[in-house]
Amino acid sequence: KKLKASREKKLKKRRREMEEADLYRSSAQRRGTNNRRERGSARDRMPHVRMADRVEQIRMQVEKRPGSVPFHRPVNRRTLPKYYVVISQPIDLQSIRDRNQRYEYKTADSFLREFDLMKNNAIKFNGIDSIIGKEA
Repeated sequence: KKLKASREKKLKKRRREMEEADLYRSSAQRRGTNNRRERGSARDRMPHVRMADRVEQIRMQVEKRPGSVPFHRPVNRRTLPKYYVVISQPIDLQSIRDRNQRYEYKTADSFLREFDLMKNNAIKFNGIDSIIGKEA
């Protein structure tokens, strides 16, 4: 009888310990103490990284537009040398992407100024009534 009683006590103790461990694990998961998958890495939550992600999403949407092809890459100096005489600050979507990857855009205004510059350059060089000017 003693053997059976001690065995039952051990089983009860083991069950209780397992239940407590399960309870602890589930509460730790609920609080998110170390659940990195759900939170994302600390770097991905930094403001400059989040800003860069937003800028890239907008840039990609603009790049997907059917008439945006002339804005994808810098204007070729050999093909259109006159462009660099007329336009003092050339900008294109590739340059915007490169600057964004270096986290140069600290505010939304700095990013939007680049798009305004690209639009103004297109209108200045091609004219407002041209296909490229209208797409800008």
